[in-house]
Amino acid sequence: KLNVATVGGKMEAGAGARGGVVVEGEATVRVGFNVPANAVELARQVAAAPPIEQSGNEIRLRIPLDDATERAVTIAFRVQVPPGTAVVTTSESGETTIEGIAGAVSVRTQSSAITVRRLAGTAQVSTGSGAVVVDDVRGDLAVTTSSSSFRGTGLGGALRLRTQSGDVQAAFTGSGDVEVLTG
Repeated sequence: KLNVATVGGKMEAGAGARGGVVVEGEATVRVGFNVPANAVELARQVAAAPPIEQSGNEIRLRIPLDDATERAVTIAFRVQVPPGTAVVTTSESGETTIEGIAGAVSVRTQSSAITVRRLAGTAQVSTGSGAVVVDDVRGDLAVTTSSSSFRGTGLGGALRLRTQSGDVQAAFTGSGDVEVLTG
């Protein structure tokens, strides 16, 4: 299982070789009025010791725990996992792309775009604001948005979609129940 939590960094996860995991990351200095004076040094420290944990078959990529580093650094991740891996991502404002995964996928953001492509299993997608684009998901799909558009093509299973506002477009290649609720 891959479990990723970011604040503002971009997250990309895709299928790689069976049995192997590749994690690439980029730590960049934030721009803003409350960024610590030693932000460059904090970014170097994060780059030297990335926030990666492994426990059994679970890999966790996390945001820095201390307040100064969180205010100073944005971390973007690119991860390749075996195709059958379950993927769970959470982000406050980082764009997320998940591609080529056969395991269950769960993606949540507060305010950023989400793209999922070529998934063989089920997927749950949730965003406060940020467009959701889905292509070629063979399993059941559940999507919740507050103020975002949804565009789905090649949907192979059931669709459960809830949105307060935003355009909804869906095209299916398989069968399944469809439930769409919108404000």
